[in-house]
Amino acid sequence: MIRTQYLIRSNSTQKVASSLVLLARRFGKTVGENRIQIPIPQTHSDIANLSGVSRETASIELKKLKDKDLILVDKKLITINDFKAIKEISTIYYEDQPLLYDF
Repeated sequence: MIRTQYLIRSNSTQKVASSLVLLARRFGKTVGENRIQIPIPQTHSDIANLSGVSRETASIELKKLKDKDLILVDKKLITINDFKAIKEISTIYYEDQPLLYDF
């Protein structure tokens, strides 16, 4: 339900970030303080499909996150360097509680 809310009401930056948060929560492995690696290879198309945006938009948003040093992509494996910052960008969780359904 939360994912559907964000697909409808958020911008592309929030959509991509929320997809990374969901992947990290489900499959992520902690590799350092506040760093999480998603051990399943993800292409830009995979992220786009999860986020509900075009591949081109997903690529742009992922590049923005890389430029801010929030994520690292190596051989299709994504490492989130600052999970807290990605959560804040996604706005999907507030203090580890899902946002209220207000739509």
